[in-house]
Amino acid sequence: MAGDLEGSIQRESANSTAATHPETQEEPLIVGPSTEKEFNTLRARLIPKACFKLEDSNFEFDSSFITILTFDVGPLKDLLDKHPGSKLSIFGHADPVGRDDYNKTLSGRRAQAIFGLLVRKVDLWEDLYFHHDTFSGKDEWGVRSIQLMLNQVGPTKTGIRGELDAQTKQALKDFEQKEGLSPKGFNSKKEVAPETFRKLTSLYMDFICKDDALQDFRLKPDDFLARGQGKAGKGDFQGCGEFNPLMIFSKQEKNSFDREENHKERNKENQTNRRVMILLFRPGSQVDPEKWPCPSAKEGVEGCRKRFFSDAEKRRGNQAERREFQKTKNTFACRFYHRLLESSPCERLLASFTIRLFDPAGKPLPGAPFLIVTGARRLTGEADANADAIVRDLRVPTTCAVFWSRPSKDRPTPAKPEEFDFQLDVHVDIDGEGGAETPSDEASLKRLQNFGYTRYRLLEENVKEFQIDIGKSEDEITGRLADIKDELKKRHDSLAPPERGRRLGTV
Repeated sequence: MAGDLEGSIQRESANSTAATHPETQEEPLIVGPSTEKEFNTLRARLIPKACFKLEDSNFEFDSSFITILTFDVGPLKDLLDKHPGSKLSIFGHADPVGRDDYNKTLSGRRAQAIFGLLVRKVDLWEDLYFHHDTFSGKDEWGVRSIQLMLNQVGPTKTGIRGELDAQTKQALKDFEQKEGLSPKGFNSKKEVAPETFRKLTSLYMDFICKDDALQDFRLKPDDFLARGQGKAGKGDFQGCGEFNPLMIFSKQEKNSFDREENHKERNKENQTNRRVMILLFRPGSQVDPEKWPCPSAKEGVEGCRKRFFSDAEKRRGNQAERREFQKTKNTFACRFYHRLLESSPCERLLASFTIRLFDPAGKPLPGAPFLIVTGARRLTGEADANADAIVRDLRVPTTCAVFWSRPSKDRPTPAKPEEFDFQLDVHVDIDGEGGAETPSDEASLKRLQNFGYTRYRLLEENVKEFQIDIGKSEDEITGRLADIKDELKKRHDSLAPPERGRRLGTV
């Protein structure tokens, strides 16, 4: 096969990437005539035409439950519109932490959740909700999943703390009454009745699978490679566990991250490895589930190992340097998956940049809806629990126009720039330091602007505002940029702008 080296990203958000794979051209084959009563046959290779990658942020942490806070079906719909008739298969991935069997199962459950959502097979979600005990008690959707769903499709809102309190019990009672269900509430295991779960899940699936035009989006089992004929989804969805990471730490990094106090940072660094990949194969592609090389989502890791490279353990191991698949091509253990994704635009690390969203008083805004515009790209989403919006794959340095609002359930999510509460031009990946110990004027001015100190025409007045907000005394308010460079850099690097309540009269 021969083709372009570059694919193209059609659409990207903070939580997904949709891309077309490089074009391939089939080389001519020379076939000799048959002298027997047989036919020469040629079976075309499976060739992915496009990919849709769902980031780890689409799921609850260490869970297969899909959260409405980030999931967006629009990019997948656009991709299918561009490649009509494509046949799909779903691959779940975990990070290289923990046991192989644990990660294989969790990644398979995530793939099962996505497949069930796209084809509206509520029974697959029932299996995930009621059968977590077979998974060593892990991936328990629990009360929190019910709260998340009730808050979107129920008549009564409730807190999302994972605790079975009176408010949650009342919200479920109101839902069962509204839907004409028997008022069974929660049982002794803190689970809802199967008929209640089916109705709640069905409404939730429909709710989160609205496209940008609020049209219902769903697929059929026939849209997948195995046409829904494989046992336990074989051929249509599977879990690859930790066998195909995009990035592997160096030995030194692993030794440091293995310390308990560094686990939080390790999990954050590993987030890029936790993903679900949906591959779009050319129209007419079909597989016999019995001959599909990947074990089903419910099978163990031995079927995966049969497809490993001969040097798989070396590939999986931590070596002297950190390795990234897009650069070294030696982090995937599975030969089959490596062949499918070797040139995929989705299977590469996208440099991430964090933009923390605050209100005018310097208070962070978790869950804030945002729109980030840079060049022709438009990224939308909601800030995470730290009030962070994540921007990926930028050519830096650059400037982004950032629009955001206070989170609100009482008004529609803003879509156009003029519908947002706040706007700021933000400099990404500030350079100009030149390795000097003292921050440069250029970099300091960019940091000051990123913090929103831009309302005065004179730089001196903007610097004074900053000095007031960080608590400088009257004789220390100089208005000189040189006097705030170090403080600016420290606060900017730690995403901690000054609180402005003192000057704005809000504290």
